Amino acid sequence: MNFFELRNALKGLGYQLSNAALSSVVLRYHNKKGTISFDTFIQIVVRVIVMFDTFQKNSTDSRSPKKATFTLDQVNRDTPNLHYFDRPLWPPLPSRPQFPHPPPRPERIKTLLNQWRRLINLVPIIL
Repeated sequence: MNFFELRNALKGLGYQLSNAALSSVVLRYHNKKGTISFDTFIQIVVRVIVMFDTFQKNSTDSRSPKKATFTLDQVNRDTPNLHYFDRPLWPPLPSRPQFPHPPPRPERIKTLLNQWRRLINLVPIIL
């Protein structure tokens, strides 16, 4: 899965990240080929769900969902739940990320989304 496929898959699941945030995710979790495996995709989706839910619970204004307030205790309590991976939390980013992959084919996106839906039906995720 490349950058474009990940963006479309997350969008299909109802989570839209900015290009900067998505670039950070891809740069952090890609393999040597510059792609993301299906297992890593599942981990990314779980992390995105937890982050969106945590942010929404702490939203300061229901009319403006782009702002949230956290206390130090909340950060200390919730942050370990977001550290699922053995990579550093914020790796240094190149000045300009490059994604040499062509845009994804629609049938590839449908296949990935169907795999995700089947997995959701098999394994309940408790957050």
